[in-house]
Amino acid sequence: MSLERGQACAYCAAIIQGKVQGPDHRPHANIETLRRSSESCMICRVLLASNIKSSQWFSRELSGQNEDIEILPIHIEVDRVQNSHSGLMWATITTTLIHKTSGFSYPNIFIVQVCSVDAPCANEPYWSSFPMSNEARVLKMKEWLYKCNSEHPDCKPEAYKLPRRLVSIGSSTEPRLSLVSTQRLDSENIQYATLSYCWGSSEIPGKTTRFNEASYFEAIPFEDLPTTFRDALMISRSLNIPYLWVDALCIVQDDIDDWRAEVTDMSDIYFGSTLTIAASDAKDSTGGFFARPPATDSDERTAKSRTFFIVERSSSDLLVHVESRGSAPDGMSSILHTRGWTLQELALSHRTIQFTQSELHWRCRCAYWTESGMTYDASSTVYGNIPVSGNDHVREPVLTWWKWIESYSARNLTVPSDRIPAICGLIKYHQSVTGDTSAAGLWKRSLHQDILWMRTTKLAEKDLASPYLGTAPSWSWLSCPVGVSFDFFGGHLKNTQISDHITIQDYELSWAGEPLISDIKSSKLTISGPARETFLEIAPEGRQCNPPYFLIDGEIPNFTEHALPWSCAAQFDREQERSPDRFLCILVRRRVEVSTGYRTETFLILEPATTILPHLKFRRIGLGMFRGYSDRFSRNTYKTISLV
Repeated sequence: MSLERGQACAYCAAIIQGKVQGPDHRPHANIETLRRSSESCMICRVLLASNIKSSQWFSRELSGQNEDIEILPIHIEVDRVQNSHSGLMWATITTTLIHKTSGFSYPNIFIVQVCSVDAPCANEPYWSSFPMSNEARVLKMKEWLYKCNSEHPDCKPEAYKLPRRLVSIGSSTEPRLSLVSTQRLDSENIQYATLSYCWGSSEIPGKTTRFNEASYFEAIPFEDLPTTFRDALMISRSLNIPYLWVDALCIVQDDIDDWRAEVTDMSDIYFGSTLTIAASDAKDSTGGFFARPPATDSDERTAKSRTFFIVERSSSDLLVHVESRGSAPDGMSSILHTRGWTLQELALSHRTIQFTQSELHWRCRCAYWTESGMTYDASSTVYGNIPVSGNDHVREPVLTWWKWIESYSARNLTVPSDRIPAICGLIKYHQSVTGDTSAAGLWKRSLHQDILWMRTTKLAEKDLASPYLGTAPSWSWLSCPVGVSFDFFGGHLKNTQISDHITIQDYELSWAGEPLISDIKSSKLTISGPARETFLEIAPEGRQCNPPYFLIDGEIPNFTEHALPWSCAAQFDREQERSPDRFLCILVRRRVEVSTGYRTETFLILEPATTILPHLKFRRIGLGMFRGYSDRFSRNTYKTISLV
């Protein structure tokens, strides 16, 4: 492997030698000083590229708030410094660009991996012959699968209902492909892999239709299949897994009844899979698994986001790999993590191999391994803030569901009406674990908490164009077309007392057809809680914040005491802004900091949906928060209302 020899500034040199354990050093005060350092330091070069993108976002989104981008403060923190027995050291660097005028901050996350040339890890193919050959990667996958089978009894898939069809992949000596009906197979002893991939915007060649289904039971032409399918078949064959499930091949694509039947069994399909193979960075079915940029990339965008180089030392040289993981710790920069259907595929699988551009990631119930030698706890969120099915779900079912929906709601769906079907498997799994009842993407037992969702993503006109939104209950996140977060307000407070104030009086939901795979026909939620009417007007200076700040009841902010002097922040569910008006507000949750008495009160923002008495009904239109040292809601002002 021929790598560029590079240098590191004093601070980055301390990082790669494992001498920096926290944010004690402040090497680069702003973009300007980071830019100067990047002229000689290869790590700073990667840090600069991502933070330049962040500063450009500030320039675009906060154009009305003049601030010199070059002098924006940068906070740099090093954490998760870990070492392996093979001599590998790795750490996470988080840089946070701060826009002082607005209060916005923008994080960027980087992984730094360091291996001494005379350490055992240097003999691993990832370090000795980067990029690894396909043959070496297959050997690594075999090693992981064997180790998991031998040492992890909890990772063995349980015998569940099989999908209707599987692809029989043949053997290396007889590589004949065909569809098989699982009714003819012994379900107790069947091993099959599942494929997780992006469909993309174009038609998938070779997919199963009513026209070719019969012939596919005889033979599937290998050459007619897209690259991702061919790679997945070869990987399965190399791992001695005799069958593969691919949605485009195992579901008849122009048969709606067949689609409905398989969608409702999706939890069983992935839960019973021996291994899920995930094409994490392929944009469609033609991308394949093995395409990967070389260590020195001619593509400027990729080259700036990662670097692989050698640092010379008097004792022994160091191999250094630095890669940007984007602006979120949940790996959303992976293309696969932007697609709606793939969430349940990864969350429900007992074992998953993710093929990323830089390396392989193995995740099972008991371990998290990477091709470079990094190892993490099985619940790690280093590459994907997606809790997997298992013990964590049993212990914290509400938090697990919230994390799933926070990830899912920000993902894209080609067909908007798939929003419930695409998590049908997750819903069925959650229900089997908890015994709870599904309530339009929320849950009956925790409904008084689940309605704490808030829109966190900016709206565009296309987001509101879907007629499907009109059928979803206003109190469910399904009515919001973009990403949401749960229990957003007050989470930064330390040592707090939390009290919930909503009582669920009645709940009704009916479907137009089969539950979970048809539209919601009607719904009603009756709640009781402390109520007040509040005049809300968006604060001009707080408009760019997320969520924006509001003036309440004629409040006049005092900027001499605080840069963000407002006592109310709020977000409308399906509108960026509304004209100043008086709204009915219902208290959901109060947090009180024990040591100071400082508190936040999170409330629903409502408007009348009907004006016919005595059957007055309301519609949820947003979520807001009051903050300060006194309560804004009184126990003496309870209301019982119906939400549609």
